[in-house]
Amino acid sequence: MDETTNRAGWQGLPEWQGDTGRRWAAASGTADAQFGRLSEAGYRALGSIEGLRVLDVGCGSGGTTAELAGSVGSAGRVVGIDPNPEVLEHARGACAGLPVEFVLGDAQTHPFGDGEFDVVFSRLGVMFFEDPAAAFTNLRRATARQGRLVFSCWPTREFVPLLLLPLRALSGLVELPPPAPPGSPNPFSLGDVAATTALLERAGWHDIAVEEVRWTVELPDDARAAAEQWLTTIPVTLSVRDPEPAIRARLLDALAAAVPASRRLEQLAYSITARA
Repeated sequence: MDETTNRAGWQGLPEWQGDTGRRWAAASGTADAQFGRLSEAGYRALGSIEGLRVLDVGCGSGGTTAELAGSVGSAGRVVGIDPNPEVLEHARGACAGLPVEFVLGDAQTHPFGDGEFDVVFSRLGVMFFEDPAAAFTNLRRATARQGRLVFSCWPTREFVPLLLLPLRALSGLVELPPPAPPGSPNPFSLGDVAATTALLERAGWHDIAVEEVRWTVELPDDARAAAEQWLTTIPVTLSVRDPEPAIRARLLDALAAAVPASRRLEQLAYSITARA
Protein backbone atom coordinates (compact mmCIF):
# COMPACT_ATOMS: atom_id res chain seq x y z
CA MET A 1 0.00 0.00 0.00
CA ASP A 2 1.56 3.31 -1.03
CA GLU A 3 1.63 6.40 1.17
CA THR A 4 -1.23 8.13 -0.64
CA THR A 5 -3.53 5.15 -0.23
CA ASN A 6 -2.52 4.63 3.39
CA ARG A 7 -3.42 8.22 4.21
CA ALA A 8 -6.81 8.09 2.53
CA GLY A 9 -9.42 9.82 4.67
CA TRP A 10 -7.04 11.71 6.96
CA GLN A 11 -6.95 15.46 7.05
CA GLY A 12 -3.76 17.12 5.97
CA LEU A 13 -3.53 20.51 4.28
CA PRO A 14 -4.92 19.39 0.86
CA GLU A 15 -8.06 17.97 2.51
CA TRP A 16 -8.66 21.08 4.64
CA GLN A 17 -8.20 23.31 1.60
CA GLY A 18 -10.83 21.30 -0.25
CA ASP A 19 -13.87 19.20 0.55
CA THR A 20 -13.13 18.57 4.24
CA GLY A 21 -12.89 22.30 4.90
CA ARG A 22 -16.14 23.01 3.08
CA ARG A 23 -17.97 20.34 5.03
CA TRP A 24 -16.53 21.62 8.29
CA ALA A 25 -17.80 25.12 7.49
CA ALA A 26 -21.28 23.75 6.81
CA ALA A 27 -21.33 21.98 10.20
CA SER A 28 -19.72 24.79 12.20
CA GLY A 29 -22.87 25.65 14.15
CA THR A 30 -23.10 22.12 15.52
CA ALA A 31 -19.39 22.07 16.32
CA ASP A 32 -19.55 25.37 18.24
CA ALA A 33 -22.43 24.04 20.33
CA GLN A 34 -20.75 20.71 21.09
CA PHE A 35 -17.31 22.16 21.84
CA GLY A 36 -18.44 25.15 23.90
CA ARG A 37 -17.12 23.73 27.16
CA LEU A 38 -13.78 23.05 25.51
CA SER A 39 -13.61 26.65 24.31
CA GLU A 40 -14.36 27.87 27.83
CA ALA A 41 -11.47 25.83 29.21
CA GLY A 42 -9.16 27.47 26.70
CA TYR A 43 -10.36 30.96 27.58
CA ARG A 44 -9.84 30.25 31.30
CA ALA A 45 -6.30 29.10 30.57
CA LEU A 46 -5.65 32.34 28.69
CA GLY A 47 -6.67 34.58 31.56
CA SER A 48 -6.84 38.27 30.74
CA ILE A 49 -5.83 39.07 27.15
CA GLU A 50 -6.91 42.70 27.11
CA GLY A 51 -4.61 44.72 24.87
CA LEU A 52 -2.72 41.65 23.62
CA ARG A 53 -1.94 40.40 20.10
CA VAL A 54 -3.63 37.02 19.58
CA LEU A 55 -3.32 34.44 16.79
CA ASP A 56 -6.19 31.96 16.37
CA VAL A 57 -4.76 28.91 14.54
CA GLY A 58 -7.18 26.86 12.45
CA CYS A 59 -9.81 29.49 13.22
CA GLY A 60 -12.43 27.70 11.14
CA SER A 61 -15.71 29.56 10.87
CA GLY A 62 -14.70 32.24 13.34
CA GLY A 63 -16.56 31.34 16.52
CA THR A 64 -13.46 31.36 18.71
CA THR A 65 -11.99 34.33 16.82
CA ALA A 66 -15.05 36.42 17.66
CA GLU A 67 -14.80 35.48 21.34
CA LEU A 68 -11.12 36.39 21.42
CA ALA A 69 -11.79 39.71 19.70
CA GLY A 70 -14.35 40.54 22.37
CA SER A 71 -11.70 40.03 25.07
CA VAL A 72 -8.70 41.93 23.70
CA GLY A 73 -10.39 45.33 23.70
CA SER A 74 -9.70 48.26 21.45
CA ALA A 75 -5.94 48.13 22.11
CA GLY A 76 -5.61 44.45 21.20
CA ARG A 77 -5.39 42.62 17.89
CA VAL A 78 -6.73 39.23 16.75
CA VAL A 79 -5.63 37.37 13.62
CA GLY A 80 -7.33 34.17 12.49
CA ILE A 81 -5.52 31.83 10.11
CA ASP A 82 -7.04 28.92 8.19
CA PRO A 83 -6.15 27.19 4.90
CA ASN A 84 -9.68 27.07 3.47
CA PRO A 85 -11.10 30.15 1.69
CA GLU A 86 -14.74 29.07 2.05
CA VAL A 87 -14.30 28.57 5.78
CA LEU A 88 -12.83 32.06 6.06
CA GLU A 89 -15.85 33.53 4.29
CA HIS A 90 -17.99 32.12 7.10
CA ALA A 91 -15.51 33.54 9.63
CA ARG A 92 -15.62 37.01 8.12
CA GLY A 93 -19.39 36.98 8.43
CA ALA A 94 -19.24 35.81 12.05
CA CYS A 95 -16.77 38.56 12.92
CA ALA A 96 -18.31 41.42 10.94
CA GLY A 97 -17.67 44.69 12.75
CA LEU A 98 -15.01 43.23 15.04
CA PRO A 99 -11.30 44.21 15.01
CA VAL A 100 -10.21 40.95 13.39
CA GLU A 101 -7.88 40.17 10.50
CA PHE A 102 -8.05 36.85 8.62
CA VAL A 103 -5.17 35.18 6.83
CA LEU A 104 -5.60 32.42 4.25
CA GLY A 105 -2.64 30.13 4.83
CA ASP A 106 -0.92 27.30 6.65
CA ALA A 107 0.35 28.20 10.14
CA GLN A 108 3.16 25.66 9.69
CA THR A 109 4.83 27.71 6.96
CA HIS A 110 3.25 31.18 7.04
CA PRO A 111 5.92 33.92 7.36
CA PHE A 112 4.71 35.54 10.58
CA GLY A 113 6.90 38.29 11.99
CA ASP A 114 9.29 37.34 14.79
CA GLY A 115 7.51 37.87 18.11
CA GLU A 116 4.41 39.16 16.29
CA PHE A 117 1.95 37.73 18.85
CA ASP A 118 1.60 37.62 22.62
CA VAL A 119 -0.76 34.63 22.52
CA VAL A 120 -1.24 31.68 20.16
CA PHE A 121 -4.63 29.99 20.62
CA SER A 122 -6.32 27.06 18.92
CA ARG A 123 -9.41 24.96 19.56
CA LEU A 124 -8.88 21.60 17.87
CA GLY A 125 -6.94 23.19 15.02
CA VAL A 126 -3.35 22.05 15.52
CA MET A 127 -3.64 18.26 15.01
CA PHE A 128 -3.49 18.40 11.22
CA PHE A 129 -0.02 19.75 10.44
CA GLU A 130 2.04 17.78 7.94
CA ASP A 131 5.14 18.47 10.07
CA PRO A 132 4.11 19.27 13.67
CA ALA A 133 7.70 19.98 14.76
CA ALA A 134 8.09 22.61 12.03
CA ALA A 135 4.65 24.06 12.80
CA PHE A 136 5.18 24.51 16.52
CA THR A 137 8.66 25.89 15.86
CA ASN A 138 7.19 28.45 13.46
CA LEU A 139 4.53 29.40 16.01
CA ARG A 140 7.20 29.71 18.72
CA ARG A 141 9.17 32.07 16.51
CA ALA A 142 6.02 34.15 15.99
CA THR A 143 5.42 34.44 19.76
CA ALA A 144 6.96 37.17 21.90
CA ARG A 145 9.26 36.19 24.76
CA GLN A 146 7.18 34.80 27.65
CA GLY A 147 4.15 34.77 25.37
CA ARG A 148 1.61 31.98 25.75
CA LEU A 149 0.45 28.98 23.74
CA VAL A 150 -3.01 27.60 24.57
CA PHE A 151 -4.58 24.85 22.50
CA SER A 152 -6.96 21.94 22.81
CA CYS A 153 -6.66 18.54 21.16
CA TRP A 154 -8.29 15.13 21.27
CA PRO A 155 -6.81 12.20 23.18
CA THR A 156 -6.46 8.85 21.46
CA ARG A 157 -9.56 7.77 19.54
CA GLU A 158 -10.97 5.34 22.13
CA PHE A 159 -11.64 8.31 24.44
CA VAL A 160 -13.60 10.30 21.85
CA PRO A 161 -17.08 8.73 21.55
CA LEU A 162 -18.34 11.79 19.71
CA LEU A 163 -16.19 10.72 16.75
CA LEU A 164 -15.91 7.00 17.37
CA LEU A 165 -19.56 5.94 17.89
CA PRO A 166 -20.86 7.02 14.47
CA LEU A 167 -17.89 5.40 12.73
CA ARG A 168 -18.52 2.12 14.53
CA ALA A 169 -22.19 2.33 13.56
CA LEU A 170 -21.26 2.62 9.89
CA SER A 171 -18.72 -0.20 9.95
CA GLY A 172 -19.75 -2.75 7.34
CA LEU A 173 -21.95 -0.28 5.47
CA VAL A 174 -19.25 2.01 4.08
CA GLU A 175 -15.50 1.82 3.63
CA LEU A 176 -14.01 3.57 6.65
CA PRO A 177 -10.60 5.24 6.67
CA PRO A 178 -7.79 2.95 7.84
CA PRO A 179 -6.12 3.73 11.18
CA ALA A 180 -4.04 6.85 10.77
CA PRO A 181 -0.38 6.10 10.07
CA PRO A 182 1.97 7.26 12.87
CA GLY A 183 2.87 10.89 12.43
CA SER A 184 0.14 11.61 9.89
CA PRO A 185 -2.22 14.59 10.27
CA ASN A 186 -5.40 13.33 11.94
CA PRO A 187 -7.71 14.23 14.85
CA PHE A 188 -5.74 12.09 17.34
CA SER A 189 -2.18 12.97 16.31
CA LEU A 190 -1.44 14.82 19.58
CA GLY A 191 -3.26 12.38 21.85
CA ASP A 192 -0.08 10.96 23.40
CA VAL A 193 0.58 13.57 26.10
CA ALA A 194 4.20 12.57 26.72
CA ALA A 195 5.04 12.66 23.01
CA THR A 196 3.27 16.01 22.55
CA THR A 197 5.09 17.52 25.53
CA ALA A 198 8.43 16.38 24.11
CA LEU A 199 7.45 17.79 20.70
CA LEU A 200 6.69 21.20 22.20
CA GLU A 201 9.93 21.23 24.17
CA ARG A 202 11.94 20.51 21.03
CA ALA A 203 10.12 23.39 19.32
CA GLY A 204 11.30 25.78 22.04
CA TRP A 205 8.29 25.95 24.37
CA HIS A 206 8.58 25.55 28.15
CA ASP A 207 6.37 25.47 31.28
CA ILE A 208 4.12 22.99 29.48
CA ALA A 209 0.98 21.94 31.36
CA VAL A 210 -1.83 19.56 30.38
CA GLU A 211 -5.38 19.72 31.76
CA GLU A 212 -8.04 17.09 31.15
CA VAL A 213 -11.33 18.66 30.12
CA ARG A 214 -14.42 16.52 30.60
CA TRP A 215 -17.91 17.51 29.57
CA THR A 216 -21.21 16.09 28.38
CA VAL A 217 -22.26 16.46 24.77
CA GLU A 218 -26.05 16.70 24.48
CA LEU A 219 -27.44 15.07 21.34
CA PRO A 220 -30.89 15.94 19.94
CA ASP A 221 -33.77 14.25 21.77
CA ASP A 222 -34.95 12.56 18.61
CA ALA A 223 -32.60 9.75 17.56
CA ARG A 224 -33.28 10.42 13.89
CA ALA A 225 -32.32 14.08 14.33
CA ALA A 226 -29.13 13.00 16.11
CA ALA A 227 -28.37 10.66 13.20
CA GLU A 228 -28.92 13.49 10.71
CA GLN A 229 -26.47 15.59 12.71
CA TRP A 230 -23.85 12.84 12.73
CA LEU A 231 -24.21 12.33 8.99
CA THR A 232 -23.18 15.92 8.28
CA THR A 233 -20.18 16.21 10.57
CA ILE A 234 -16.51 15.25 10.51
CA PRO A 235 -15.35 12.46 10.50
CA VAL A 236 -18.43 10.71 9.05
CA THR A 237 -18.35 12.87 5.94
CA LEU A 238 -14.82 11.63 5.21
CA SER A 239 -16.36 8.24 4.46
CA VAL A 240 -19.86 9.28 3.38
CA ARG A 241 -19.92 11.97 0.73
CA ASP A 242 -23.36 12.88 -0.66
CA PRO A 243 -24.90 9.36 -0.65
CA GLU A 244 -27.83 8.48 -2.86
CA PRO A 245 -31.25 8.62 -1.10
CA ALA A 246 -31.60 4.85 -0.59
CA ILE A 247 -28.08 4.53 0.82
CA ARG A 248 -28.57 7.62 2.95
CA ALA A 249 -31.67 6.09 4.53
CA ARG A 250 -29.73 2.92 5.45
CA LEU A 251 -26.94 4.98 6.97
CA LEU A 252 -29.38 7.03 9.00
CA ASP A 253 -30.99 3.86 10.33
CA ALA A 254 -27.59 2.57 11.47
CA LEU A 255 -26.63 5.88 13.06
CA ALA A 256 -29.97 6.27 14.84
CA ALA A 257 -29.59 2.79 16.34
CA ALA A 258 -26.21 3.85 17.78
CA VAL A 259 -27.52 6.95 19.55
CA PRO A 260 -27.44 6.30 23.31
CA ALA A 261 -30.80 6.24 25.06
CA SER A 262 -29.63 9.05 27.35
CA ARG A 263 -28.78 11.25 24.33
CA ARG A 264 -25.60 12.13 26.22
CA LEU A 265 -21.93 11.43 25.48
CA GLU A 266 -19.24 11.85 28.11
CA GLN A 267 -16.32 13.47 26.32
CA LEU A 268 -12.64 14.00 27.10
CA ALA A 269 -10.12 16.39 25.55
CA TYR A 270 -6.86 18.04 26.58
CA SER A 271 -6.18 21.72 27.14
CA ILE A 272 -2.43 22.30 26.78
CA THR A 273 -0.56 25.47 27.73
CA ALA A 274 3.05 26.55 27.34
CA ARG A 275 5.33 29.60 27.44
CA ALA A 276 7.63 30.94 24.74
